[in-house]
Amino acid sequence: GGSGGGGGSSGEASPSSAVQLVSVGADGQALVWDTRPSGTASVSVSGHEVLRLLDLTWKPLLRVFVSAEQEGEVAGTRFLTPYLAPVERYTACDATSVGAPDGHGSAAFSDGTKPTLLVVGSQSGLLHYLDWRPPQSEGGKLGVQSILHSVPAHSGPVAALARSPLFADVFVSTGGRSVCLWHEDWPATPLLRYTVPGNAVPVCAAWSTTRCAVFFVGKDDGTVDVWDLLESSYAPVLTQSVTAPSQVTVIDPQLRRLAGQPHANLLCVGDDAGVLHMMELPYGVIGAPAGELYNTKQFLLKETARVATGDASGAGPTAVSVGSVASG
Repeated sequence: GGSGGGGGSSGEASPSSAVQLVSVGADGQALVWDTRPSGTASVSVSGHEVLRLLDLTWKPLLRVFVSAEQEGEVAGTRFLTPYLAPVERYTACDATSVGAPDGHGSAAFSDGTKPTLLVVGSQSGLLHYLDWRPPQSEGGKLGVQSILHSVPAHSGPVAALARSPLFADVFVSTGGRSVCLWHEDWPATPLLRYTVPGNAVPVCAAWSTTRCAVFFVGKDDGTVDVWDLLESSYAPVLTQSVTAPSQVTVIDPQLRRLAGQPHANLLCVGDDAGVLHMMELPYGVIGAPAGELYNTKQFLLKETARVATGDASGAGPTAVSVGSVASG
């Protein structure tokens, strides 16, 4: 099943198979929901009939209690769930389309993401990593989920969490006035941190579905930053005013999938006035250079090694992998 958000952010799944969603809120809980009424899991039910059957009966499948020593009950603002089948979701972003030397599309996707790992961003700017499965005691009773790591990520509330579609253990977070790139296996330190100049605040983020090194960040001043990690790892390569003076609220680079048309050069940008804008991207942003997949993986490995070497605490895994690229 897929996941969506209410009072928080969402992971994504194929629209044709999304039957579950996750919500997170300020009460210290993340809730897992199933949109199929009880007893209809294998029966095709229309949308209106689903709403009627769920009325006054809908309850969450699972409650995940998010509590940390630093802040007690975590007031969640955003969350991140794993991609369980990234190869099926992003067949357009295979190794052939991004010029990987080996040409094996399915090997481009990372299967290293932890299927039960939940990342929750809080109003205090912390990122909390936890296993959503309740631990079981020797007596067979289910306990409360415990947080594995709590990381001071941002100076303000976490505004966005976006996982890379090709490297499923890598994600972007925004909060306060900063943008960070993270690797799940090394949560203590971001691979990169960027502070937005001026008074602008980053409020949303999304990865390109045709370029594995590109992601987008929307800001409250109506501008969109375009990042290309192979061209610049310390600042966006392009900043474009799109919705000013309204605030950017959502970015969706999947127009090609949504519209059923090959408009890969357009970016959907929504604002807080309810207007949808179509941002035309330059070819330098949508056109993948030769070997992009391989070079992006090498960049991520280099940055992860740098973070691991520079962490004086010495805590963390002894080996870190980023995705997988088949040889031969």
